[in-house]
Amino acid sequence: MEHPGEGYAQANFDHEGVLYKSLASSRFAYVGDDPLAYEASFKQITRNNQQDLKPLIELMRWVDEASDQEFREELAEHLDVEAFATYAALHNLLVDFDDMSGPGKNYYLWYDLVDKRFTVLSWDLNLALGGNAAQGPLESGGPGGG
Repeated sequence: MEHPGEGYAQANFDHEGVLYKSLASSRFAYVGDDPLAYEASFKQITRNNQQDLKPLIELMRWVDEASDQEFREELAEHLDVEAFATYAALHNLLVDFDDMSGPGKNYYLWYDLVDKRFTVLSWDLNLALGGNAAQGPLESGGPGGG
């Protein structure tokens, strides 16, 4: 596993983009247009002083305001859906308690400046393979599946 950062972005993506890290205190929620309102949720890793949080804020606004039909029809315009499906499947197979929905909110978002859409990246798999593979999706759990 490689730590997502400037070198990772340059080596793994064809286009220029911006890398954002979700923080453990994060909420994926639109809370207005002020970038300071997102300080506890995301940290910009690359292209500081060149780009800002605007694409991320616009994504959260769209997720918050889109109707169900708009969400279905437009999701692929905002997110690399195939990569997200791979991310979700991988973390489920690894029984990773601490993925983007876990307590650490462990993920990065890559915003491609050419394609104008996001890709979800894995991060911090230290709790992978530690859950209960028999646990159902609607059951609450924790490390070790408890």
